[in-house]
Amino acid sequence: MWPTSEQLAALRSRIAAGACLLVVLPLVDSPATALGSEVGLDDDIVEITVSALDWLSARARRRGLAFRRKILDELERTPVLLRPAIMVEQSPGNLRFAVKTSRAPDAADLAFEELADHLFAARRDARSGERRRWLPRRRRLVLS
Repeated sequence: MWPTSEQLAALRSRIAAGACLLVVLPLVDSPATALGSEVGLDDDIVEITVSALDWLSARARRRGLAFRRKILDELERTPVLLRPAIMVEQSPGNLRFAVKTSRAPDAADLAFEELADHLFAARRDARSGERRRWLPRRRRLVLS
């Protein structure tokens, strides 16, 4: 799912303000299916290719795609049964990338929310000075 222009503006504003964002990428891109009328074509159903991370800034997009290329290279040398379900960028910033491997199960939004909370806990604790436990909460904006 790609953000609307309003969601994109809100997302970029939140990132600039230091809000934490975990972007989970598939191992490889796959075409999306759309109704022809949604993309201005007469066909009933069409496959379209959408550039990965085109909604991020050019710098963040390059970083995310470079991370995914690095993971693909690592996985080529790793037997399938030894691959982790997800590989996470080791970056201290507020924007981090993760790549689901071919063995990654389809996880519910709450599982990714828990992962993001775990990954950004130290950053949040340093700001607030308190230790927080993970509690499920509703997401306001979920992009995948």
